[in-house]
Formats: sequence, C-alpha cells, structure tokens
Amino acid sequence: MDQDKIMVYKAVVIPTLLYWTPYKDLIKKMNSFHLRSLRQICRIQWTDMIPNYEVLQKCKIGGIESFLIKNQLRWVGHTLRMSNERIPKMLMYGELTNAPRKVGRPLLRYKDKLKSNLKALDIDLHGWEEVSKQRDQWRFQTHSKVNAFEQQRIQKMKQSRLQRKLRSHSVSSPLPTGYSCPVCGKVCRSAAGLGSHRRSHR
Repeated sequence: MDQDKIMVYKAVVIPTLLYWTPYKDLIKKMNSFHLRSLRQICRIQWTDMIPNYEVLQKCKIGGIESFLIKNQLRWVGHTLRMSNERIPKMLMYGELTNAPRKVGRPLLRYKDKLKSNLKALDIDLHGWEEVSKQRDQWRFQTHSKVNAFEQQRIQKMKQSRLQRKLRSHSVSSPLPTGYSCPVCGKVCRSAAGLGSHRRSHR
C-alpha cells in the first residue's frame, strides 16, 4: 500500500514541486517537504529516530536535488535535439544585444545552473552537447551519473551522522571545578553559591 502511495506521490506531487527553478534556500525547503511527506506516507514518527537516508532507501526514492538535476538534463537534451528554428532552442542560446545588468552579482541564469550541475555530475563540459544528440546514450549517462551523485550524497550523510555520534561519545564529562563544601563535599561553581549552600547546613 505504501508503494502505491509513493508512486502517486512521484507522479503527481514531485512534478508540481519541481515546477520552479529554485535556489539553494528553496531546495532546502523542498527537500524538507519531500522527506516530511515520505515520513507521513510510511507512518514514520520523529520519535522512531530513523535518519533521512534510511527513509529514502525504504521508499526507494532519491532526494529532491536528484530529481531537479535529472529533469533539467532531460529537458536540455530534448531542447538540443530540436531544430535551430524552434523557439526553446533559440531562447536557450540567444542573448539580448542591449540589456544592461544590475550592479553586483547577477542572478543565476538557466545556463549557469546547468553548468554547475554538469560539474557536480562530472560530465565533460565540452563534449556533453554532442552526447545529448544521441538520446539513448544521453539518457543512460544522465541516469547513471545522477544515481552516482545520489549515492555519494547519502554516503556523506552517513559519514556526517557517524562523526556526530563519535564526537558525542568522545566528549567526556567535565571534571568538577569550583568551590567544595567542607561539610558534604558538594562542588559549587562560585563562592556565592557555596555560601548559599553552607547556610543549608545550619
């Protein structure tokens, strides 16, 4: 039953969620919604102490960033296979001749985000356009690269969680320092605290 719900979620919710071109802060919010929805579908409570990567593995689904990259590369390959007279391809390669840009760091363009995603997947920036013209080859390369990217991301999450656990276990409790009560031996942090504590022995 849960797998049927996940299939509906992938077919209906995720395409709606990926309608926008997001920045990092929006990707974090989308990822939070993604994981929260999967936990509700699988009836996983926060008290179960199940990490996010185990939720993804249980649902047999990737993170929201993998969906974003896969959809972008699929659309880019579809656009590059169009004829040069098609409007989407003209918009992708076209530039305005007289368009002053604002002072400061400009907003990221679609091509800028595409370039960063290609680098993240370790795809050749000079030969990817020729590969994308072969639909089956491009599809196989993008799927394999995205799957490897998702596995690396999950591995980093596991290592980060393990390091947090090791740090929590390695930090020993601090030795008591301060002012010791001569009557019962209780250690107070300050002289004023010791004076207040000694009045309890009167």
